[in-house]
Amino acid sequence: MASTFNSYKTYIVGREASISKSWGVGNRSSMIRIPYAEGAKDTRIELRSPDLAGNIYLQLATLIGLGLQGIRGKLDCGEPDAGNTYQTEKAVHLMDPAFLPSCFFEALVEAEQGQFLQ
Repeated sequence: MASTFNSYKTYIVGREASISKSWGVGNRSSMIRIPYAEGAKDTRIELRSPDLAGNIYLQLATLIGLGLQGIRGKLDCGEPDAGNTYQTEKAVHLMDPAFLPSCFFEALVEAEQGQFLQ
């Protein structure tokens, strides 16, 4: 979702953008947020990691593809975030799979190692 070199300047500790691969219900610090809703028809998701300079159509197609892959593979997304993830993001390690890539090089390495984008 980060399409330029400058996109990664927001994926650092201390900024508003979430850098951990996480989700939460009503949690503003999660990368994927499910806001509180009154009913099932009002439920939506917010993806907080895309860069505005990116191609919205490519980003949306990638997001849909990832969602379908998760449904087909019956992947478990784990427990939702509890509390402020900005405080837990201070222990970022290079190439840790729990965090988004911190630079273009890390993103390319991760993309080459995976099968999805190919």
